[in-house]
Amino acid sequence: MCTVTFLPRPGGGYLLGTNRDERPSRGLGRPPVEQVVDGRRVLHPVDADAGGTWVAVDERGATLCILNGDREPAAPAPDDPPSRGVLVLELARDARRAAVLDELERRARRGALRQRPFKLVLAEPGDAVRPAASSVITWDGRDLGRDDAPGARVVVSSTFETDAVTAFREALFADFLRALDEADARGVAAPARALATWHAAHRPEAVDGDAYSVCMHRDDAGTVSSTQVEVGERRVALSYRQGAPCRAAPTVTLALVRAPAPLAG
Repeated sequence: MCTVTFLPRPGGGYLLGTNRDERPSRGLGRPPVEQVVDGRRVLHPVDADAGGTWVAVDERGATLCILNGDREPAAPAPDDPPSRGVLVLELARDARRAAVLDELERRARRGALRQRPFKLVLAEPGDAVRPAASSVITWDGRDLGRDDAPGARVVVSSTFETDAVTAFREALFADFLRALDEADARGVAAPARALATWHAAHRPEAVDGDAYSVCMHRDDAGTVSSTQVEVGERRVALSYRQGAPCRAAPTVTLALVRAPAPLAG
């Protein structure tokens, strides 16, 4: 469960949106906080159960966003596996793509990557010449995988009809990108607002939402919050809405002045 979108913007900035889908037994997430991690300021909402997070952005504009794996694990889960959300905060000590990859590979070699399967989205800003970029790192319980496809992307985790739900949301996102390109050409695009609206959408055939909708509603699970990261030339912001984004809910936004140090990797 969960949907993450990545949208590069002119000038090397980007938007990243994520819907958090959970079972009713999970505690409600807590609003975002600013935390200093190894000397760097990091913004992230808080998982009420384990104290970690599912999405974090640092003052340089590097974002980490984790989703549960949605395929059959390649190995049995260890006894008492550590929280995937705590892993995000541990990796936020140096959220550059190369550093995160090195750390995950080091842990995997040592048998220290004991979390259940996951998909980890890494995003970094670019500059006036180099566009923002993303990677998706997968862990199946035994091996790491990596996808560095360029440009905008959507990443889906659904344990319900995995292939069908993923294909449906990918098609919806392709439609969204075409509409945004048309709005850009007319000079009327508002990408941050448009992306937030997309994350709140239900498919037309299910006005109250269903398992296929981006804002997901099922009897046993549903979208419990929506978060958007916006990285620009001088500013890093994280906006958080508690509850299903299809319903009116206040947005909590924290922002940082973007650190000038360039990112490498």
